[in-house]
Amino acid sequence: MDNKNNAFGKYINEIGNISMLTAEEEALLAAQIKQGNQRALDKLTCACLKFVVSLANQYKGRGADIDDLVGEGNMALIKAAQKYEPGHGCRFASYAAPYIRRAMEQSIEQMSGLYRIPRDMDTPAERKRSTPLSMDAPLGGRDNVNLLSVVEDPSSPIPGEDQEIADLHEQLTVCLPLLDDREKQVVTMIYGLNTEKRTMAEIAEVMGKKRERVRQIRDKAMRKVRKAGKK
Repeated sequence: MDNKNNAFGKYINEIGNISMLTAEEEALLAAQIKQGNQRALDKLTCACLKFVVSLANQYKGRGADIDDLVGEGNMALIKAAQKYEPGHGCRFASYAAPYIRRAMEQSIEQMSGLYRIPRDMDTPAERKRSTPLSMDAPLGGRDNVNLLSVVEDPSSPIPGEDQEIADLHEQLTVCLPLLDDREKQVVTMIYGLNTEKRTMAEIAEVMGKKRERVRQIRDKAMRKVRKAGKK
């Protein structure tokens, strides 16, 4: 554990002095990324690594290690950078925030389900640890900026997400006859197909199974769906 903490601490120190980019620099890098420029992708994402850590701190104490959350957030950051269109008048951090949050929340859900403070740990310190950071919290490093200064609307949806969800629901509905009863039950509840969407932990409780078993059933079902989609 000490080695893991030391490695993460070293990472924080390494990214601490990376300067943030101007809107003009982001626009230039975004154009270069569209042309397949890997260096531009690295530069745009590196400038927001501190931002990912700040978002990860909002989920600290909810069942996933912060370095794991940062790892998930960094992968989502790359995905957002590849899709970023600065012409829409949105700064990159603001655009990427929903991608990062969704990746972290999915990681928490898969690893531990909904976060609840254990009764024997319901102390003022634990409640404070599980409380999201203020939007005024500084990002650190040399730049005197905070979350609010780079995220115009932290609750904004991912661009195009509604259509992606609609397409996924349509594909799943078509493929339901290919699944067995357990797979249908899991997929229907996870993705909210004509029912209330539920977390992995909630489904495990309904089915009387462990979360890991529910995840395995989901993965098997989705492999069938992907295979059917390739035909």
